[in-house]
Amino acid sequence: DVLGATQSGGRSSLRLLRVVQDADLIMHVRDAVAKLYENDPALTQHQALARAIAAQDEARQDYLAKS
Repeated sequence: DVLGATQSGGRSSLRLLRVVQDADLIMHVRDAVAKLYENDPALTQHQALARAIAAQDEARQDYLAKS
């Protein structure tokens, strides 16, 4: 959401994050997620995260379908 895919004007799920002030946190999380996917690309050990991503993807698809 912060550094990439959501189009301008799309709703972000990140409410309190400030890109400039939180740049270090954003980079840390991005690195952690990359390692997580590298070690568990199907998220079999992270079922709650897999469900959250699926729900986010579904919401994004619903938003795009209404646009």
